[in-house]
Amino acid sequence: MSQQADQLQATLNQLHEQLGATGADLDATTRAQLQETLQEIAQVLGGSSASGEEASITDRLRGAEIQFEESHPTLAGTIRRLVDMLAQMGI
Repeated sequence: MSQQADQLQATLNQLHEQLGATGADLDATTRAQLQETLQEIAQVLGGSSASGEEASITDRLRGAEIQFEESHPTLAGTIRRLVDMLAQMGI
């Protein structure tokens, strides 16, 4: 795995941990949407997704970042880093 992919995986793991730590602060729908997006990112990294799906993933992550900016700034920052890493990888 490349260094970029390793860093991306570490950020994904960090985001999973933060989602677990937020506990009841996130409603079930939001939590499910974020989990689904993270699974889709894993599929993209594994090479098993359509190219149009990649744009959708980054759009949803940007929306989540905006949504959590005030209520969960640490989570929003991690999402922002994830979007930046995906962009650097051309995703």
